[in-house]
Amino acid sequence: MTCAMTTTLALDLVRRAEEDIINQAPMLLGGPCSYEAISVLIFYAESFKNGKDPNKMLESDESLKITPFDEFIYLSTARILIKFEQISAFKISYPQPVPSVRMSYLSRPDLLDLPQVKKWEEEDEYLSQLLMDMSLDDTVSKAMKEINRDRKAPAVDELTKGLYKLRREGEVSTWIVFAARVLLDIRDIMGEDMSRGHQEQVAAGRAAFKTLDMTVEGNGALTPRGLRWKGKDGAHYYSINDPFPIMKQKWLAEKAHVVDSYQSFDQLPPEWQEEVKSRCQSRGIETHPPPEMVGNMQQVGLRPIKHATDPNFLSTNNPIASGALMFHICLDMEHAGTALANHHQSIFAIAHLYNAARQTKTLNTPWPAIDEVMQLQITELFAGQLPQTPKDFQSRYALRLGISAQHFARNQRSSTTKKPPTLKATRKDGPQMSNTTTSSILSEYINNQSPMARCIYKLESLIQATKAVESKKLDKRISTKRQITPLELLSQVRDWLPTTIPLMKIDYIALTRTCSSLLKKIHTAIKSELGVEHHLMRDGDSSEAGYIIMALQILMEVNEVNLVQEEILKSRGSDRVEGSPQLDVCARVMGEHLGGALIGV
Repeated sequence: MTCAMTTTLALDLVRRAEEDIINQAPMLLGGPCSYEAISVLIFYAESFKNGKDPNKMLESDESLKITPFDEFIYLSTARILIKFEQISAFKISYPQPVPSVRMSYLSRPDLLDLPQVKKWEEEDEYLSQLLMDMSLDDTVSKAMKEINRDRKAPAVDELTKGLYKLRREGEVSTWIVFAARVLLDIRDIMGEDMSRGHQEQVAAGRAAFKTLDMTVEGNGALTPRGLRWKGKDGAHYYSINDPFPIMKQKWLAEKAHVVDSYQSFDQLPPEWQEEVKSRCQSRGIETHPPPEMVGNMQQVGLRPIKHATDPNFLSTNNPIASGALMFHICLDMEHAGTALANHHQSIFAIAHLYNAARQTKTLNTPWPAIDEVMQLQITELFAGQLPQTPKDFQSRYALRLGISAQHFARNQRSSTTKKPPTLKATRKDGPQMSNTTTSSILSEYINNQSPMARCIYKLESLIQATKAVESKKLDKRISTKRQITPLELLSQVRDWLPTTIPLMKIDYIALTRTCSSLLKKIHTAIKSELGVEHHLMRDGDSSEAGYIIMALQILMEVNEVNLVQEEILKSRGSDRVEGSPQLDVCARVMGEHLGGALIGV
C-alpha cells in the first residue's frame, strides 16, 4: 500500500510539473499529444548540441536503433502508447488488432535480433494486452450501467486514470508516458511476483468481509449479523467482487477461437480491413506497400498482438491499482469501525471502566488493544487526559456525554431527591471517535472530494507539524514553514505511511463487539451478585444505550465511595478501600476476558 500510494503521489507531481511547463508555451506544447511536442524540442536541442542534423537522423534507418537518448526520453514506451491510441481512434471492439512494434522494422528486419528490440517487443505485448483489457473493462462498465447495475468501484489510481485518458480522449502526455514506464520498471523488478499485489488485495478483501460479518441476501444486498451499523453508514460499503473476470471468461469461451484464427492483416474481418484502409487513406498513408517491402513483411510478420488469455490479467498485472484498492479497503474498514463504535458507544464505556479499574488497582492485567485506542482517541474519549481520581472518573465521563458538571455538584438543594442522569440529559450520539488524520486527508482524494494537489498540501503540513512537535523544535519566531522539494516530499510520505497505516488498521469492529459483550456480562453479573439492576432501553437497532448509563452510575458509585471514605478517614483513620462493589465486578469480568480465549482482542 505504501508503494502504491507513494507512486500515485509521484505521478501526480509529474503531471503538475508537465502542466507548469506547458503553461510556459501553451501554443507550442499544448494539446492531447504534449509528449510529442516536448520530446521533439528535446531531440532537436540535443541534436544541435552534438552538431548533427536532426532531420537526417530521423530519415536514416539508424534511427530504428534504441539509443540511450531514446531511453532517457522514454521514446520506446511512448511509441507503444501512441500506436494503441491510433488504433483506439478506429473504435474497434475488443480485442483491437494492435500491430506489433516489429512492423517498425520492415526496412531493417536485421535489427529485430538486438536485445533492446526484443525487450521492447515484450513490453509492447504486455502494455498492449493491458490496454486491451482496460478497453474491455470500459465496455463491461458501460453495459452494466445501461441495465441499471452500475459498478460501485472505488476511485482508481493515477496510472489507471492516465491510461483511461489515452483510450477515451486520445491523450498521450508526458506524465502518462512516465506512468507507463514506471509500471514497466515495476514489472522488471517484480518478475514472477507481479501478481503478489493482487493476491494481497484479494486477501484484504476477504478479511474485510469476514470482519464485517455480512450475510448476502438473495437480491445481492449485504446484511450484518449481530451488531448493526446506522442506516446512513451503509452507503460507504460496496461489493469487492469484480464481475470483469467472469465477463472476460465468457467472451473467451464464445469468441476467442475466432480471433485466434487471424494470421495476418489480410485475414482480419473485411469490415476491419476497410476501416483501417479508410483511416490510412485519410491520413495520406499508402495502403499498398512496394514490392521490395513484401519480403521484409513476410520476415517480420503482420500478425496483430494477441489478447491476454488470463481472465484476471488486468488485475494481476497492475500492482499499482491493486495497492491503491487495498488502501481504499483499509480506509473503508477504518471508517466502518469508527462508525460502528460511535453508534454503540461500548468502547467508550469500557475504556472508562477499564481505566478506573486500572487506576484503582482493582485490575492488574493490561489490555493492549484498548490501551492503544485510548491513547489514539484520548481527546474524543477522555477530553484529552486520562482521569486518575474517582472524581475525575465520573466528571470526565459525564463531560464526554454532554452532562453538566452542576448535576454532580455537592450540597445541591433537594439533593436527597436528585435522580441519576438519564439518556435525555446526555449528548444525542455520545463522543464520536475519529479516523486518523492521514486517512481523512487521503480519503478526500480516493472519494474524489478533493484534488490530489490539495491533499498533498494537507499531508505535507501534517507531516511537518508532527515532526516539529516530536522533535520539540516549534519556534514561534518562524512564521512560515520550510518549503521542501518534491523528492523530499516523496521521501517523507514513504517514511510516514508505514507509521500511520497500522493505526488505520485498528480493528474497531472486533473491539466494539468485544466491549458490547463485556457490558452485557457486567450487567448480568452486577444483577446476580449485587442485586443491582440497571434498566435497559434498546433502540431497536442492536444498540443498548442503557449500558452507557450503567457505566456512568458505576463511576458515580466509585466517587461516592471515595467521598464517604474521606469523611470516615478524617474521623477514624481507617485504611482506604479503592474502587467500589460494582467496579470490582467490572474488573473481575474484564480480568476473566483478558485471561481467556479472546485475549488480545
